[in-house]
Parts: sequence; structure tokens; C-alpha cells
Amino acid sequence: MDSSRRLQLADAPTVITGDIASGDIPAPLFTPLVLRDIHVRINQAAAAEAPRAVLMCSPAGSGKTVLAAEWLRRHMRLHPDTRFCWLTIGENFDNAARLWAAVRAGLGLPAERGHQLADPMASALELAHELAGQPAVLVLDDAHLLTDPIALAGLEHFLTNAPARMTTIVTGRYEPPLRWHTLDIAGRLIRLGAADLAFGPEQIASVFVEHGCPLADSEVTSIQQLTRGWAALVRIAAIYTAMHGPDQASALAMLAHAPHPISDFLVGELIEVLDADVREFLLATCVPESFTEALAEELAGPHAPRMLDDLARINFPVQHTVNADRIRYSYHPMLRAYLLAELQRAAPQRIPDLHRIAGQWYLATGTPLAALAHLLAEPGRPELPSYLREYGLQVVLDGAGSILFEKLDAATAHLVDDPFVRLLRVIDAVERGDHAAAAAYLDQVRAHGPITSTIVGAAAAAAAGLAAAAAVAVATGVVATGVGATSDEFGHEQIRAEPPTTGQPDLDCYVAIQLGTLRVFTGDTGAGEQLLQRALALAEHIGHHRMQLRAVTRLAAASALAGPVPLMRERATRAVDLGTEYELTHLSDHVHAVALAALAAHLQGDDVTRHDLAALSRTRRGLDGASEPAAGRHAHIVGLLLTFDDTADKHAAVMTLHTEMHRLLAESPYPPLGGRLLIPVVAILLRLHERDAAQQLADAGYRAMPGAPDAVLAAAAVAEAANKPLDTLDAVGPLLKRSAELPAYTAVTAWLLYASACHRLDRQVKSYEGFAEAVRLASPDRLVRPFFEVPGVLTMLHEHAGRFGADNAFVETVRENSAARPQPMSPALTDAELTVLKQLPSGRTALQIAQDLGVSINTVKTHLRSIYAKLGSNSRADAMLRARRIGVL
Repeated sequence: MDSSRRLQLADAPTVITGDIASGDIPAPLFTPLVLRDIHVRINQAAAAEAPRAVLMCSPAGSGKTVLAAEWLRRHMRLHPDTRFCWLTIGENFDNAARLWAAVRAGLGLPAERGHQLADPMASALELAHELAGQPAVLVLDDAHLLTDPIALAGLEHFLTNAPARMTTIVTGRYEPPLRWHTLDIAGRLIRLGAADLAFGPEQIASVFVEHGCPLADSEVTSIQQLTRGWAALVRIAAIYTAMHGPDQASALAMLAHAPHPISDFLVGELIEVLDADVREFLLATCVPESFTEALAEELAGPHAPRMLDDLARINFPVQHTVNADRIRYSYHPMLRAYLLAELQRAAPQRIPDLHRIAGQWYLATGTPLAALAHLLAEPGRPELPSYLREYGLQVVLDGAGSILFEKLDAATAHLVDDPFVRLLRVIDAVERGDHAAAAAYLDQVRAHGPITSTIVGAAAAAAAGLAAAAAVAVATGVVATGVGATSDEFGHEQIRAEPPTTGQPDLDCYVAIQLGTLRVFTGDTGAGEQLLQRALALAEHIGHHRMQLRAVTRLAAASALAGPVPLMRERATRAVDLGTEYELTHLSDHVHAVALAALAAHLQGDDVTRHDLAALSRTRRGLDGASEPAAGRHAHIVGLLLTFDDTADKHAAVMTLHTEMHRLLAESPYPPLGGRLLIPVVAILLRLHERDAAQQLADAGYRAMPGAPDAVLAAAAVAEAANKPLDTLDAVGPLLKRSAELPAYTAVTAWLLYASACHRLDRQVKSYEGFAEAVRLASPDRLVRPFFEVPGVLTMLHEHAGRFGADNAFVETVRENSAARPQPMSPALTDAELTVLKQLPSGRTALQIAQDLGVSINTVKTHLRSIYAKLGSNSRADAMLRARRIGVL
């Protein structure tokens, strides 16, 4: 007996009535697998006082009969006094009189008294009356074969009026034509479909073990994806694999091509019962992996909607999914494999036309990636060059470049080595964050000499080369010295020149974004912003929302570098809104926008919603296996900065900030971008008395950005914290002479450091002048945060309150900010006190600490008393606890 026929026996028509002792419940051909969740649901139905019905509809071989029988067998063991009847519907029982006679006999009830034929409901009503108060189970298997109107009306009447403690299980390939919704509304119906009956990994593994061919986890996953847990197909697959003995891998691979046992089952149970026009519809629509009703009409004609309705009515295995408000249909993978093989056998000449129709439809509906497989399937692939020319860059920028190249490589398309395709690979690698691969691909393009593409013209090829070179330069900080034939093609001069216009909006937009970004990052902010504005206009014109988001985000980054902060905040907020509106919140551009908007709000003294910062803390596994920030180190550091005050272990948090900032300065191709974060990080280190760490970070900033204002100010902040006001003045003096050229945040910080240093030197007039200039520069942008980042400034600002004329209102805003409230986390511990404090966790006595430090025990005790007083504690343990809370320890 072949394997598929053996499995069909599980659903073969059988009349089964009686009690548990008679063995009339179907015996399984194989060890039944318990689907626990379904058993629990049916148990709940059987345990209810009110009557319940279970409707179990799914295609042939889904395991309906096996499952119902196994549940009934277990139920009767636990409840032997329950009446039950199992009736498998066939031609003999598609008649009301014979149906109810068989049910009564199975339930052990006497034959029915005669009723007039004019009352077809009488049998159902009398049966319900006689079962009142008695636990009973009725199983009607293969109920889809029930077509007699009188029998159906009686069954509906019985289900509606069933007595308490009555459980009726109805199984079928599709629903008998009853008004099931009335039971649904009454809460008396449990529906079980193919998805509920599908085997999971555990059941699939058990089936293969039963047949002597255990699977690895990856193989179980493969079988699950291929069969979708369809019980018969899982069983056939196991039998087929077992038949091949040691050649298990080959057998598993062949399953994807619907071998004969699979085909026999599908034909015998699904295909042969269909009308010829339905079979023709299946063959016409199996070419795409999925299809909409509109595509089905293109492939199979105007009758497609009716065909889909008919297939749904008979519960044919067509999966429905909703994507972008469209219902998409797809066939079971093994069924589709059979249909494709049948189409190849019966009408191979139709296949190219069907692929062409599907490909053109996908292009017309704006889904070019879905069209690619169909274009590649056409003999000679005549549409491939125009596809790559018109849609290649769009697919890459939509994040599907890896799929594009995977399909091209698998099809061994003759265009895979075209220079334009190679340049697309460069751009794709940049988009994926694989900068090393991007540089390597670019080197390959350069090594092949002049760019002569058969896909695009010379102007577009040149623009693509420029875009790729600029993209790599933005990502790595290294500008290519040549791409193509000459040593200077697409080098520094070309990147600085006006970008070309090709007439391909997506390419022109991408070139403008990359060149604009590069100019911003290398200091030419004005020219860079002009290019980014051009790119934004193009992106809005062609409706490319990803590029629109990127252009606005990078305009916000330009404002972060050059100011003003309100403009940075407006642009970043716009980018955040775009990402939300177009469901692009998963993109790094959106996360960068969130970081920029949050940083701007922070600088202006506004509270930042912690929910907005969640994305900044996410990490991912890098190409080298190490964990790295998902949205880049800049955004990650912003998140650490803005959540610092909420962290429980501030010492650990500040050390993380210290490490991340070091890495940013060392790894960033454009250190000035990171420099904007250097001063806030140094300020937190100094606030927690980590002066050595702050000095190290300032030194690292100077090495990465020699002479840059941010590096100079970081060093000046460390000098001021070390009570070296003359060094502070020496550092900030040159910056103050050109403060009008500096971004407002930088200039304000410089003037505040100057004011603080003058105050230490008792130069009160100069100190006030410094404060006045800082307030004047900060007021237009509402820059509140710098006044909290320079130690001691706030106290002096209180002293000068009311002395700033028109800017007094802004000063009051600073003074009333929540960050201006007294902070318990910065006690004025001396260096000696900090040294003693850090010895306390060791558990050493005051005498031992004194010996270790080379001082007297009285000195240590004096420091301890001072530490306790400043921390507001009265014991060593309490002092350590409070010190940890505020990050000093």
C-alpha cells in the first residue's frame, strides 16, 4: 500500500456507534499525537453545563478524525457513564430518517416513535428531550457530505435546542450549510480550523522519530515551513524520508518538489474533485508566490473573484493575509510545487506569458522587488536591463538590496558584472552598514577601468559612481582618489563640484543627499545644506519617503554642527514625524532624528519623554560578532546622557559614557560630529569627581580634533574643575575672540568658563561681563543646559539675577528649571576625602587605611567625619550607600 493511501484511511468513511467497550471509536493507523491546546478547548466544552458544539473544518488529511477520536477515547476513560455516538457521514446517512435512527441507536436510545413527514424537526426535538440531563457526546465525522435539506434542518434544530451537558463535534472538509453564527453569538460554538490542527515542531519531530528518521532542529523548521504542519503531508514526508534510508538529506530536499506520494495525495484529495475551470484557475495563478484578486484577474480572467469565493467555500488550502490593506492569497507550498510541475508538464508554453503578466502587474502597482523573480524567469530576460535602470537603486534604498543581488546571482544573470550593478552593490553595502564591503566593492569598480554600462547611459553611470564614492566617503571618511578610467574621476574635485542631473529622480536625489552630507561633515555646511534641501525637494516630488526622512534628518544634523538649536529641534521633530507617518521608525535615520530632537530639547532645558529614548539604547550584533549600538554610537551616547539622572548606579553609567565617548572619538570618520557630545560627557565626569577620567577624555578629544573648539573647551572645563583658572583663561581666550563665528552652544560654554575663571581670580567685573555675554548668546536659542554643565555657574547666576536687562526673563527660566534645584549628588568633597571614601568598600579599618595612605589615623578620622557630614550619613555603610546612589562611589 503506498504511503499516501495509508494516510487517507484515517479520514475514510466509517460508521461507528456504540460504547467504549465495543471499540467503535476509530483506531489510528499510527500513534496519535495529542494537540494539547485543542484537547483543553474541547474538554472545556464538554465540562460546561450548557450545550456546546465543536466545528472542526480543514482539508483532507488534517487529522480531524484522528484528533476527535483520540479526544473521545480519553474522555470516555475518564467519564465512562457518558453516552456517545460516532457517525461517519456517507451516502447512507444523507437522509433525515436514517441519520436520526443511527444517532439514536448509537446513543443507546430506543427507536423513534413515528412522526408525520410534515414535521422534519420532530426527530431532533425528541432526541434532545430524551437526552435531557444526561452527559452525551455526538461526533458527526465528514459532515460536509451531509446535503439532504431535511437532515440539515434537523441538525441545525438539534444544535440550537440541544440539552445541557450535550457536546456535539462536527468535522468536515468545509462547513455544512447551517446557520453557525447563531451558535457563535450565543457563545456555544468552538471553531477549529487548519491552523489549529497544524503540527508544531514538537509533533513534527515525533512523527519523524516514529518512522525512524530523526531530524535536526533546522530540518524540523524546514519541514514545518514546507508542510505548514498539515498532518498528512508531515506523515507522508516522514514515510518518504524513511524509504530513502541513509540518503535522508536528498529525500528532504526532494520534498520541496512534490514527489509522487505528495502529488498522489494532493490530486486524490484536493484536485480531482474540482471542476475543470477551477483547476485551470489554479494553474494560472500558481506562478506568483502570492497574488491579489486583481493580479488573479490579470492571470486567469474576469472570473477570478468567483473562483476565489468557490475555493474559500470548500475550505481549499489557500492562505489569506492582509498587506497594505490588500488581501493576498497564496497556496500551500507543497500544493504550489505540484501545480507548477503540472503546469510545466501540461502547458509549458504558457509559463513565460504568465511570468511576464505577473512582472508587469507588480511594476505597475509599485512593487518592483516582487516583479524581479518573474522578469528573471522570462527566457532571455529581455526586461532586466530596463528594470535595473529604473528600479535597481530604488530597491536598494528601500532596504532590499541583499534580496536583489541574491536573485540576480542565483539566476546567473549576465548583467551581474555590469559596472552599474557593481555600484549598486557599493550603495547597498553602505545602506546595510557594511562599510568594509562597500570600500572593497568600490575598489573593484575602480580596478575594472572606465565605467561603460550596458544598463544606463554615460551620464547616469557617472552619477552612480559619484553617488557610490560619496556614500563610502560619508561612511568611512575616506574620499576615493579615483573611480573609473582616470586617476581623478569621482575624486575630491568631483565630490566638491556641482552634482550632475541625470533625469532619474531617485539617483539625482541620492547623489545630492550623499554629497550634501559629505560637505556638511567636512565643514562646508552652507553648501551641504543647499544640496540636502535639493534632495528633500526631489524626494517629496517622487514620493520616496525614506530619502525624505534621510534628507530632513541630515539637515537636523547640519544644524547640530552649526546651529541654531531651535532649527535643529524643528528639523529633527519633522523627521521624527515623517518616520512615524510612513512607518519608518525601524530605520536608523529615524532613530538619529529621535536623538537629535531629544538632545535639542535637553539643551533648551525641556524634559524628554523616556519612551522616545528607548530606541537609542538598543544594540545589535555587529559583523565581527561584537555587540554594538543599533542606531550608531552618536545616538547611543545621546541616550546615555539623557537617561543618566535616572540610573541607579551612576558610577557605572558614567564609566559607560566615558568608554563610549572614547570609542566614538577613536572610530568616527568625522570626530567633530562626536565633539558636540564631548563637553556634556566631560561635565558629568567632573560632576561625579572623576577628574582623571575627564582629563583622559579631554586629551582624546584633542588628539582626534586638534584645536577644535569642543576639544579646547573640554580641556578648559577640566582645568576649571582643578581650580586652575589661569589655564582656563589661556584655553578659552582665543575662542572668545571669534565667538561670533562659533555655534551658540559652544560660544555660551566658552563665556561661562571665562566667567567662572574670572570669579575664582576675584575679577568680578570681568566675571559679570562673561555672564552677560553668555546670557545674551543663549537667550535667542533658549540654551538652558550650559548653565548647569559648568560647575558653580548657577550659584553665580543667582548672585547676578536681575542684572541682565531684556534677558532677565531668560535668566529666570534658567533659575526655575528643575535642573537648577539643589542636587544631593554633588557634595563638595575634597580630593583627600574622595581618596578616603574610595577605600571604604575594602572593609579596612581606619588604621589600615591610614597606613596604606601614609597618613595618621587622626587625619583619616577627620576626613571620615567630613565625609559623613557632607553625605548626610552617620555610618560607614550608609556613607557607601549614599555615595553609590549619587555616583561618587
